[in-house]
Amino acid sequence: MEEDNAHDMFKWLSSLATVNQQPISATFQEQTYSAELALHGNLLCCVSTNDAKVPLLFVIEGVTLQKYETTDSSFACILTFPDCHDNLILHFDSEKLRETWMVKIATCSHQMARAELDDMAYRFYTMGTKQDSDVKNSSFHEFYLANPHKISHNFAIYQQNNLPSRRVSFEEIMSESKLSIVLPLELVKLYKKWITEFSCLLESKQNQWPDFVISVLHDVLREVRENSETLEQCREFLENYSGPPFRKSTEKHRVAFAPVPTNLHVHQYTIDNRATREVLSCGTAAALPLRFQSGGLTRLSTLLGTDRAYQDFPFWSKRQILMDLKRYLGLLNHRLDVEWNGANFSGRYKVMFRIVIRTTKGV
Repeated sequence: MEEDNAHDMFKWLSSLATVNQQPISATFQEQTYSAELALHGNLLCCVSTNDAKVPLLFVIEGVTLQKYETTDSSFACILTFPDCHDNLILHFDSEKLRETWMVKIATCSHQMARAELDDMAYRFYTMGTKQDSDVKNSSFHEFYLANPHKISHNFAIYQQNNLPSRRVSFEEIMSESKLSIVLPLELVKLYKKWITEFSCLLESKQNQWPDFVISVLHDVLREVRENSETLEQCREFLENYSGPPFRKSTEKHRVAFAPVPTNLHVHQYTIDNRATREVLSCGTAAALPLRFQSGGLTRLSTLLGTDRAYQDFPFWSKRQILMDLKRYLGLLNHRLDVEWNGANFSGRYKVMFRIVIRTTKGV
């Protein structure tokens, strides 16, 4: 193994909760040092704890394991590899600890690691999830969400490679948002403030308007006052409203509900007890209660009938520029044929001067 790979492998092994770790004294290539031993599957990692040494990573395949008792250490075992220079001696503190690790190392193999992987895959693909788990909203969600409604779905997904179908638990929680009332109320207050300031400004400038626009000014002031009264009615109604935080479809013609959308829902999806992103769905905040005679901007746009030239404006404008350039070049060609030929130096100078003047003006 390369140095970087071995070090990354040890970090990965150390991060696992199921890995077996043990501080020991190890001897490798006639060097003895304090180390930390980690075993996962058929991977054995040995890292020095007191010196900056290269981590050792062994794949336990074709290895002979036996006790190694000397006068220096009576609780040791040796791992014999095909290369005699790569033998590893592990020194433990007690006989029980040595026996435990010898059993772990002797029984670990590629087949055991594959069996553990198959067991994990079987549980992942076949075991159902807990159905009694409730998704708990945070305090921030509870501040602006209300009346949650939860629906659970269980279904299976077909798998390849002769694997059984995977069971999936899907939960959807749809909650009403209190912002459907709070946000329109704050906007109504802001619009009421702006329209009041605008009305005061028009009234203060009445003496400065010409006489022929006074009648138009009075019409504008009347419309502004009517809008101000409508906003005041909406504000009073929304401040005292205590119903569900949305506008019902049966209330779509009510003027006091005009700034409130039909619905504003927050959808929270959970798949196999894993919370995913949230989806926001909002209805229409239309001006239907105001009963406009022409039906709003959409109907007005269909009644007007847009000219084709305005729809193809980029093409039309470029074509117009090319036609102007073509007309100007034809004019220059005519002037050169008529005024240039047969003229003296002063006449040709005047022609060139007039052409330069017209060119600089962008003709």
